[in-house]
Amino acid sequence: MKKTLLDRFQGCLIGNLIAEQLIHAPSIFKPNSFEKIHLSSWSQLQWQIIEDLINYQGAYFSPETKHKLIDLQQLNHSAKLALATLPLNIYCHESLYLWEQQLNNIFPEDQNLSTLPSVKLDLIIFAKTLSLIFKEIIKPQFFLEQLLEQIINIETPLTEKLVIINQQKKIHKSSREISKIVQQYPQPENTPLAMAIYYFSDTIGNIEISLNRAKNTIIEPLLTTTLTGSLSGLYHGWDQLPLKWRVKFKQQSLFATCDSLTQQLFALWCGVSDTHNTLINPSIPVAPPDLLQKRVIR
Repeated sequence: MKKTLLDRFQGCLIGNLIAEQLIHAPSIFKPNSFEKIHLSSWSQLQWQIIEDLINYQGAYFSPETKHKLIDLQQLNHSAKLALATLPLNIYCHESLYLWEQQLNNIFPEDQNLSTLPSVKLDLIIFAKTLSLIFKEIIKPQFFLEQLLEQIINIETPLTEKLVIINQQKKIHKSSREISKIVQQYPQPENTPLAMAIYYFSDTIGNIEISLNRAKNTIIEPLLTTTLTGSLSGLYHGWDQLPLKWRVKFKQQSLFATCDSLTQQLFALWCGVSDTHNTLINPSIPVAPPDLLQKRVIR
């Protein structure tokens, strides 16, 4: 399923917002609704990071952003940190090395992710999940197996949970049964990541089903649904999100700001120095080497 990268950027970031509203403010998708979008603390951080990337051309983060991320990091909650740093995953999706460099720009040396090895490994697994989708080399019905091939040597409870989920899928356990099994494993802060990857991969062709299942989960539905929306939105792209959601979301005043920031982030990734100029072919996202970030050969 070939999508333009701009469509994937928009699908991931705005799909993430839409998914969050299915829990926080579901009435905004109803006819004649005037309810406003509600942003969680990690969603607010996402857009703050995007603004910093644009304003400082990927080289610096404001003290306010750093302070908020350090506060979030101290919660030792990998699912929340994965959502907050989602823009870095998108911006550096070609290279795990560049992604680590960006994180190191945020956290001071004595507070970097190396001091929280389990959280860092969880974020690496999430980064690899997003990268697989970006590269369009996945076989939809075997996505979880493909991901496990890449992360099987990463020893973390998240990997163990994904292995268990894959085993339970093969013997046709229900999602509720799988949730109860996964709940028994340590480090509950990464369980929403495991369940989001499961809901996305199990019904990869239907974003509505994926999100409805995540919304009804017994495991932190807000985090699980928002993470599932990020993965499904990235895979399907903005133009394949359900029309009824797109129409209602575009009526929100926040949409224009989010859409503009997403396009500027994409332009920055392409190597466009004036990020307000997005009149480029979104299917050819290339830039001269080392213009704004080091490129890697796919």
